[in-house]
Amino acid sequence: MKKFYTPKEVAEMYDLHYTTVINYIHDGLFGLVRKAPGRTGRLKLSDENLQTFDNNLLKL
Repeated sequence: MKKFYTPKEVAEMYDLHYTTVINYIHDGLFGLVRKAPGRTGRLKLSDENLQTFDNNLLKL
């Protein structure tokens, strides 16, 4: 079973500001991010998203 993280949890893991993580998501640095159903539209990041982000960080 995949583990999913919120943008807040990812920000804490990478020592980034929450807004920075949201901007990176919108810029596509995490790849395709899962959006939870419902009206809130919460973003969820999987381990694969974090791996994509790590690979993109190496390119910067």
